[in-house]
Amino acid sequence: MPAQSHFDFDKIIEYLIDYKAKHDGTMPPLRDFLSDFGVGRQHVNHYILPGLVARGYIRIGAKGNTWHGVEIVGGRWLKPTDA
Repeated sequence: MPAQSHFDFDKIIEYLIDYKAKHDGTMPPLRDFLSDFGVGRQHVNHYILPGLVARGYIRIGAKGNTWHGVEIVGGRWLKPTDA
């Protein structure tokens, strides 16, 4: 397993933000993320999510410690009239 320092967390958060911006705030399918970054599911749970949390990029929301529970720190929803 690669050490946490082998992940480019800036690239990962950019990927997540871009995807969420294009898809109404939803997370990309986990299988797509795994394929795009060439990592296994265990890397997401043990290295990537904790690394993003530690850097203050994300928090794990109400859905718990799952891929779909990820919230981007500073992300917000706007009504169409506020955009």
